[in-house]
Amino acid sequence: MADTIFRAVDLSDIDLGNPDVAQTMICCRRIRAAILRFREGGRVVAGSYSPSPETIRVSSTLTTLLRGVVLPQFGVGEIVLVLRSYITGFVIEEQAYLELSNAGEWDSLVARISTGDHARQEGADDVLAIMTGDRDLRFADGLRAVLYGKVRDSANILAPVHN
Repeated sequence: MADTIFRAVDLSDIDLGNPDVAQTMICCRRIRAAILRFREGGRVVAGSYSPSPETIRVSSTLTTLLRGVVLPQFGVGEIVLVLRSYITGFVIEEQAYLELSNAGEWDSLVARISTGDHARQEGADDVLAIMTGDRDLRFADGLRAVLYGKVRDSANILAPVHN
């Protein structure tokens, strides 16, 4: 199943000969989009460690892109693992939110969380705010947070990425 999910990742226009941070972020966004297309896709990917051809294709692409931009003091494999974990974890949270929201259960869950001794503060920047806001923007912000300071040209990482 994970191989089917990773087969759906469009990498056709990624230029591995000229890796940069923007392409790395585009690759991560496309991985997220592919995982989101499958019910429970985040959980499927989280539970798979299959060295299947499509999984290797996506991992190799991300590794090649990062090899071209990661600063020497950081291990490319470690950054790949962190990005894969971030993407997968974000999608798991996102799919859980969408399932609860579509079932009409989200608002009552938030209402229960918002009362009592541990009530949410106004303007909280937590998973509730992230899931109910612009998830694409919040996902990209998380990518920037993971990569900032670990890649060449970190100053430009704050620029918006389109695609």
